[in-house]
Amino acid sequence: MKSIDELQNYVNDQMALTFERGGFSPLVGRIFGLLLFSSEPLSLQEMAERLQVTKAAVSVQVRTLEQQGLCFKLARNNDRRDYYQIRDDFGMTVVQESTQQLRSFQQFLQKVVPEFSNLQGESANSADSYRIAKRRFIEIKALYELLFEKLEGFEEEWEKRRKRLFDDEIR
Repeated sequence: MKSIDELQNYVNDQMALTFERGGFSPLVGRIFGLLLFSSEPLSLQEMAERLQVTKAAVSVQVRTLEQQGLCFKLARNNDRRDYYQIRDDFGMTVVQESTQQLRSFQQFLQKVVPEFSNLQGESANSADSYRIAKRRFIEIKALYELLFEKLEGFEEEWEKRRKRLFDDEIR
């Protein structure tokens, strides 16, 4: 890529695809890409003009980013418009959201696995289903336990590394 505009267009396209794969509108990804490159908060109108879509479409989709904790709304003195800015810690916000979803599933697994011990045997077909399901649930539960063991202290370690990333700029 030869220019910042080419890079930004590439990032916007990739963000659109990424968010679409996650079940969101591609416009959410394009807005996110735009905010990634913005040094100042942007109004809905500015985003709409840059993305060549309606202000209403931006208004609806930017709420998704806000709900996901990836951007926030701010007001400016003597200006009735809403402005949006990306969170400095948006990466950790994504990790925390994903971790919360994984923890919810882990809680489900912790309730389901013990239930296999309470089941009564039925037919040979049922016994095969029981064995394979029990094995699968025990395995995924063990995988999640390992994952969460490895994540212990992750946020603290990230904060230390994050502070060191740009130490040279501060000096």
